[in-house]
Amino acid sequence: MKTFLLVSSAFLISFLLSCSQSTSPNGGVPQIYGTWQWYRTTGGFGGTNTTPESCGCTAKAVFKPEGVAQFFQNDTLANQYPFTIIRDTTYGRENYLLHVESGTHYPDQLINISSQGDTLVLADYCTDCFTHFYVRIQ
Repeated sequence: MKTFLLVSSAFLISFLLSCSQSTSPNGGVPQIYGTWQWYRTTGGFGGTNTTPESCGCTAKAVFKPEGVAQFFQNDTLANQYPFTIIRDTTYGRENYLLHVESGTHYPDQLINISSQGDTLVLADYCTDCFTHFYVRIQ
């Protein structure tokens, strides 16, 4: 009887953990590690479309395997934050979120992430927010 309860408890705990969010600081899908050049941002309440040509600016993001995200504007480091990748199944489908820890009085951010080949898409985790598109450069 004790063995049955032990095995049942282990199974239940495993099941419950698999239904919740899990973090992956050193990996995860999609693979975002490397350097990414920004090429477009769309969205917002007004449905804007911004490119390097339209703003006269450049931006890139660097995601390091040790969990550090660096954001550059016009080749100058603008921000650097620790991050983790979170697997989320809130709406019944697998989704990945980038959890960026601000470390300041600003709240941490959750950003939807997806990548396909050399394209990275970062979508703000809210309604009427922005989606940022990057291409891998390293």
